[in-house]
Amino acid sequence: MSLRRRSLLHALRGGSVLALSSPRLQKPAHDFVEATRGIPPSKIKDISVKERQPAEGLTDVRITTDQDGLYGNGCGTFHPES
Repeated sequence: MSLRRRSLLHALRGGSVLALSSPRLQKPAHDFVEATRGIPPSKIKDISVKERQPAEGLTDVRITTDQDGLYGNGCGTFHPES
């Protein structure tokens, strides 16, 4: 690893990069906190798994929450060691 990359990673770990503390980058986080203030955290209600191609281990995962319209889709693909 080059010295420049190592220095950058060290600075990021220590939180001393000035660009990360700029007001422009803090605003989205602040807006999110303000928008979600008073809203109870969502809870996972159901996890469903659908096998698309069982021979290849391809699966889809859908996570449903207790809030209407709030869900997540993802890939639960597993590739066993050959």
